[in-house]
Amino acid sequence: MVTENIEIVPATMRDFGDMQQMFRKMFELYHVDQDIEYPYTDAGISYLKNCIDRRIALVAKDKKRTVGFLTGGIGDAAPFKTYQQQGHIHNLFVLDEYRGQGIGKRLIQRFVEICKGNDVHRIITDSDDIEALRRFYVSLGFCITGIIYEMDTANN
Repeated sequence: MVTENIEIVPATMRDFGDMQQMFRKMFELYHVDQDIEYPYTDAGISYLKNCIDRRIALVAKDKKRTVGFLTGGIGDAAPFKTYQQQGHIHNLFVLDEYRGQGIGKRLIQRFVEICKGNDVHRIITDSDDIEALRRFYVSLGFCITGIIYEMDTANN
């Protein structure tokens, strides 16, 4: 596959169904403790529509086929931070057969451009504890600033 044919564009409601399917696939593969049907619930539908309409939603297109997406937003930083606003990448997903071709990198680069264009110079994200994801984000200039701890009190 040739990645030069891949376009990174703002998502529209026409991309909703493809994004919804990829969102479910992402949950299925990486979020074993979450409801994989979430993208089809009222809350999941509302989240994706809100990203398309009011936040930042980007898609990677190979001709007319959507092969990846990124959702995120720009919001206020915590009051103790030395900066006012930050970008936040919520979700990033590329179909298996398109991975390793720089599409995820291009989605993030476009998100960075949007943030810079809005005078936002800090971007955060979190991901599952997968070595390949750590290497990917660090290769793009992200640094690991902490670890998220989670406890299931029902089993402790």
